[in-house]
Amino acid sequence: MPANSTITISNNSKLVVFGGTITYANIVAENGSEVTLQNNAVLQLYRNDELNINIGAIFNNNYVDIQILSNY
Repeated sequence: MPANSTITISNNSKLVVFGGTITYANIVAENGSEVTLQNNAVLQLYRNDELNINIGAIFNNNYVDIQILSNY
């Protein structure tokens, strides 16, 4: 994704990452949404990126690697 992009998962929506990689993204899961990372998916967050799972959202982390990196 382009640097500083945002992925917003709206109410009653789902994001499923099956074995892929998300980089350079801010992820916002709104109330009533669901985020599922599975099958060796990778989430790479850099110093200005954020993973926001709001109250009422579901985050399923099944065998994934969440990496916090310092440089682009």
